[in-house]
Amino acid sequence: MRKKVLTTLISLTKSLQDAVSHLEILLRMGRHTDALEILKGCQEGAINIGTTIEQQSVPNASQIIKRLENFCESVYQVYINLENRDYQAHGALINLSSQLQEIEFVIKEIKVKYEVVFLPYKASMWDSMESVWKAANEDPNCNCYVIPIPYFERIKDSENSLVKYEGMELPSYVTKTSFEQYDFNQKMPDIIYIHNPYDQYNNVTSVHPAFYSSVLKKYTEMLVYIPYYVTGGSVSTSLLSLPSYQNIDKIITQSNSSTEFFGNYVSKDKLVALGSPKIDKVLSLSNERERKSEMDEMTKGKKVIFYNTSLSSIYQYKEKSLQKMKLVFSIFEKRENEVLFWRPHPLVKATLQSTFPELYKEYSELEQEFIINKIGILDTSADISQAVAYSDAYIGEEGSSVIHLFGVLGKPIFLLNIDTFGVDESRTGFVDACVEGDLMWFSHIHFNAICNLNIRTGEVEIVDTIIDEALFNERLYHDNVKIGNKLYFAPSRAREMTIYDLETRLSLKGVYEDGPDNIRTRFTRMVQHGNFLYMLPLNYSALVRYDMYNGTFKYYPEVVDKVKALYSNKIDGLYFMNAFIIEGDLLLMAAAQTNVILEFNMITENINLYRVGKSENGFYGMEYDGENYWIIPNGEGSIMKWNRKTGHALEFNSYPEGFLSGGHGFYNILPFEGYMLMFPKYGNMIVKIDTDTGIMSEYPLSLPYKEGERESERHDWQNNYYYAKKINDTEIIALTAYNSSLIRIDTVKNQAVVTKTDNVKRKSKLVFKSCGDNLPYACREGILSTIEDFLNALNDDWGINSEKQKKAYEAVISNMDGTSGLKIHQYMIDQMVDHT
Repeated sequence: MRKKVLTTLISLTKSLQDAVSHLEILLRMGRHTDALEILKGCQEGAINIGTTIEQQSVPNASQIIKRLENFCESVYQVYINLENRDYQAHGALINLSSQLQEIEFVIKEIKVKYEVVFLPYKASMWDSMESVWKAANEDPNCNCYVIPIPYFERIKDSENSLVKYEGMELPSYVTKTSFEQYDFNQKMPDIIYIHNPYDQYNNVTSVHPAFYSSVLKKYTEMLVYIPYYVTGGSVSTSLLSLPSYQNIDKIITQSNSSTEFFGNYVSKDKLVALGSPKIDKVLSLSNERERKSEMDEMTKGKKVIFYNTSLSSIYQYKEKSLQKMKLVFSIFEKRENEVLFWRPHPLVKATLQSTFPELYKEYSELEQEFIINKIGILDTSADISQAVAYSDAYIGEEGSSVIHLFGVLGKPIFLLNIDTFGVDESRTGFVDACVEGDLMWFSHIHFNAICNLNIRTGEVEIVDTIIDEALFNERLYHDNVKIGNKLYFAPSRAREMTIYDLETRLSLKGVYEDGPDNIRTRFTRMVQHGNFLYMLPLNYSALVRYDMYNGTFKYYPEVVDKVKALYSNKIDGLYFMNAFIIEGDLLLMAAAQTNVILEFNMITENINLYRVGKSENGFYGMEYDGENYWIIPNGEGSIMKWNRKTGHALEFNSYPEGFLSGGHGFYNILPFEGYMLMFPKYGNMIVKIDTDTGIMSEYPLSLPYKEGERESERHDWQNNYYYAKKINDTEIIALTAYNSSLIRIDTVKNQAVVTKTDNVKRKSKLVFKSCGDNLPYACREGILSTIEDFLNALNDDWGINSEKQKKAYEAVISNMDGTSGLKIHQYMIDQMVDHT
């Protein structure tokens, strides 16, 4: 029996009870005629209840009918006896009331048959309903209907839409009912499940208006929305306050933490944290591990790697995204122990053809090459759950919700980085290094890596990457200082200062107050004084001091303010380039856009300003010979020799014959006994300047190239040198931008030894961890975590912790044991019972 019929019968029974109660009042008032009419109504009501029960084919209906017949007979006896005005009806009325109570009790015992309707519109989203349907379909107290509904696919820049219907694509074991044959107005289902909450408010698709939530709510007591997606913990703001939610009675959320996201938008009594049927589906399939014949043939004895490519990647990166696909395919062509299971977004070709026609041909050719060369398996099926179940691991972009299906199964997740194919690991680059014996420690200038370089062999070892920083941005860090077993890195374009422990191989963050501009270079130089490190601001708004003892920062904005006040019609920022020196307790900094040298007393924190040379001067680098400061210009200009104590300053601009500055002549200046060496930035020679006479001459080195040349286009560093510093009284180490070779210069013998640095060692370091608010457990592609590293780890079972991954997902998804659908069904039926 349907719930609404049972409710009507119970209501009729209660009405009869009310009528019997009213009879005694009427008789007491002497209104016998009215009482006779009520008795007639009681008989008619009982007959109607009996007729309905007979029509509903209720089990044990005969027993209920017998009670109703007895009630009707009792009513008749009262009726005929009322003609005797002396008749005392009190006892008979008590009997009628008692009979009705018994009838109500047995009617309430009638089993309800709930009518439950599922309205899928896209076959690929059926998995968000299936386990609920299975539970309802197996419930003997439910009549289930799966009614696939039509939808419109809107055509870009057009008022027209394509009508779509995917009912035939649902699994064959699902009995389907035509939406044209099911009369909602007549059937009035108890529960309706939907997985499209957008109604008319989606720019891409829209279900038929007959199935908007506002219409469906007219036909049911319980309209339930089950999300078609799974998240890693967070919920997009765009999904939190849809207009349809006012019509929906219950929204299934995947966990209590997900429920909290809706808190400010949806009434809490509408939200039920019961997990996701999508999880039930992949768990069930993964347990069965049913493989297609094609899969059996191609994957026997191999790991199946699910490769996900999305529309968002093509929209954002265009040609670059196709290049990444080619790289992935080329890797798997050479692998014997894995097979690539490629699942592109189903709309990718249509999107390319209409939006990026120039890429459509290239993509189509790439797809054909994949198929013809049997690089892997191209999956275009509607059911993504099957693909997840077949696969052993995930590689792909991180924006797809399919990641989380792998997450709950404990299957490893490897997030690709679109930029990795552009990294040239063999091109060494650094702008500062700590030299200790034969090793130089540095932060790579072209990507996120802590490295060391053997001065004698030129061998480079990539030791680690720095956590929570972009993997492939250039110039993350500038200067570094080594104290004990720790390396301190001054942030250039990085978000934070980093301290790297060489013993534990762990990096810690020193978080300073971020400046107004998060893109431009923050700091260049860093120097130690006692327990403090001072960072020279390039575009940051203050000189910053870091206390190595307690990990705190102190800011001196007045240092920048005093320099900025002297700027005239010049670029904001670019306060200090590389020019600063420590003399005792004094920190001297030469400004980049004016002729000021600022003296900062690191004990008293007093500031003095000195004007050196012409007001239009700006300074780039500075060295101290024990008596005088030697300053190179920021751009064109003269070399300055300045005595801080006397204030005397000299300019030297008689450069050697043939010298060309290129607009910015020098990068660095190094002090030696009786002279200085100035290494070129864009200039065409190393220049030597006599500290007594100021006479300048070329400092020739026997090198296989000319200053400013490049071995090939891959060496595109703008400056002639990455790095040039003294390592002792007579030797210089420089890193040339010509081909990233290390040049060791003996200034006594005037000789240079060139050592290539393209022999790079790296040790795989796969780190599986939380990768953000919506990624509880995964590994990102990087310098020490390549696709090959990941595949090797899969085969060796190294670094993969399935149980830890599942545990991480249990925090954001409820009922990960495959019972979500059953619990959703039971909860909704309980809601129906409570409202009976």
